Amino acid sequence: MLKKDGDCGGNCELKIKERMNHDHVTGLSIAWINGENSRTEHYGLLEAGTDRSVDHDSIFRACSAIMDVKIK
Repeated sequence: MLKKDGDCGGNCELKIKERMNHDHVTGLSIAWINGENSRTEHYGLLEAGTDRSVDHDSIFRACSAIMDVKIK
């Protein structure tokens, strides 16, 4: 289970980028939705070999995964 604010010891972004490198993921957008509260984060590039960063308007060719995560 994830804990609120800092389950990764303050290095969440570093761990996400390490995982992206491990899995050869060029770009990633993550959304957290909890009732009326939401948050998004964007990492990497839209396409390898370009300088186009992922942002809130990015459209991906791959599908998304939906997970129900309990937060302590």
